[in-house]
Amino acid sequence: MGAWKALRKLGRRRPLKRPRLGSQQRPLNRQELQRENKQLREENERLRKKVTESEKQVADCEKQVADCEKQIADCEKQIADLERQLAGRGALWAKDSTNSSKPPSSDGPAAARRLKPARCRGRRKPGGQKGHPGRHRELQPLERVDEIVAVLPPDCRHCGQPLPQQIEQAQTRGEAHRYQVTELPPLRAHITEYQCHKVGCPHCGRATRAELPAQVRGSAFGPRPGCPLGRAPRPP
Repeated sequence: MGAWKALRKLGRRRPLKRPRLGSQQRPLNRQELQRENKQLREENERLRKKVTESEKQVADCEKQVADCEKQIADCEKQIADLERQLAGRGALWAKDSTNSSKPPSSDGPAAARRLKPARCRGRRKPGGQKGHPGRHRELQPLERVDEIVAVLPPDCRHCGQPLPQQIEQAQTRGEAHRYQVTELPPLRAHITEYQCHKVGCPHCGRATRAELPAQVRGSAFGPRPGCPLGRAPRPP
């Protein structure tokens, strides 16, 4: 702005007044013309310097404007990146146990309370309906059964008379209701002791102790538990 004001002032500057040649004025001599010419040159040089300074100021202003525009573009880019990151985090914060696979314990105290949907009351009762095929485990054949326990009712459900508790004495009717319970046998380690005897020689009279078999020298455990339990030192 200062450069443009200087240019406007230069345009408004009044030209130097020259003496008019009239009947009453005398003509200028050589020295006066040289002096006036020198003044005009000095004024021209001064104006050129002002124009140069004004152009320099204009160039500086244009450079500052370009720098400002670049900074504005960088700020706009940063704002766009921050808005994109904020949108991604907002979607992540909006996830809880109701709209994602996160457990309810990760919701925190600030999470919205989950509202249980209202159960529509209908004619059907909860649970399996009549005529629905049941889902149960298939029974194993009797060849696979290790033990059979006969369960007898203690008394008659209709008259209350005591009933026999031996299967041979009871009068059973129809097929028995079968129910199987599968149980794993208790684990028990199979321990084998190797006794290395010391036998005397009938020829020389000296004794010799037997050595352990090669398959058990490196560990005190067999091939199955030897890997997970580690190896024991060799016995003396």
